[in-house]
Amino acid sequence: MKKSQENIKKVQNMKKLIENVHSYFEYLGQSCRLFCSVHFSESSYAHLSTRLITALSPHMTHNHPYCRYVKEAGHHKLCMKNQKQILAALEGEDCIFHTCHACVRELLYPICSEQKRVRGFLAVSAYRGERDGTKTVHDEGLFSTLYGTEPPRALTDTLISPLCMMIERLIENEPDETESEFKRIVSYLAENHTHVSLDELSAHFGRSRSHISHLFKANAGCSLRAYCNDLCLLDAKALLQSTDLSVSEIAYEIGFEDASYFIKLFREKYGVSPRKYRNR
Repeated sequence: MKKSQENIKKVQNMKKLIENVHSYFEYLGQSCRLFCSVHFSESSYAHLSTRLITALSPHMTHNHPYCRYVKEAGHHKLCMKNQKQILAALEGEDCIFHTCHACVRELLYPICSEQKRVRGFLAVSAYRGERDGTKTVHDEGLFSTLYGTEPPRALTDTLISPLCMMIERLIENEPDETESEFKRIVSYLAENHTHVSLDELSAHFGRSRSHISHLFKANAGCSLRAYCNDLCLLDAKALLQSTDLSVSEIAYEIGFEDASYFIKLFREKYGVSPRKYRNR
């Protein structure tokens, strides 16, 4: 009985911690205007629990319009290569500055294990890097929407440290879980949820529509469309918080051709319209 109560308490504590992580990401975006995301090494990702991956997936991609454009333009592999270089550079460091192949400058903070091994990193991104002629800028208009000035290092050190510690605690207290099919799909959707369809996902993973649908019902408790809509609405919140794009532009950016439908879904999910959410 005592062990059962302890397990229940642990589950409740983890649920509350996950809620705190979501709230802190929202605070950083809405109140501090910081584009933040969390990324893990391939080996660490493979052993994270399905519950944790599902919970963190909304925050596991750069959602600035320029970064999204770069990846959709076929440079996702270069982004992944950058991540491997970043993980190696973070060993033994508290924070590093990095400029990616698309001239985006970011501050990177390590996510470590109890043994201080780097398992991933927290990125504070969306700043314009220097144009040295060796890096590629793919869209001048979107590139100009990146922030021109980075925040003071002392400020980001103070703001990001609590989030890193919460994510590290989540990892430490979740059971080790080897790679699963659902985790691979969730990882794919973290970068490809704006226009994905059940048919496309079935073809990509070589599985039937019904099999994919069952995986989402069993692991996420909802349909594929509902899961992707939630990710898109989280993207919308970040864009409302951190850019001056219009509501219609944001709807199009996250994959909705009908802005009215986007506004309807946003109001149903968050209780306010996108415009009121931006202005509150």
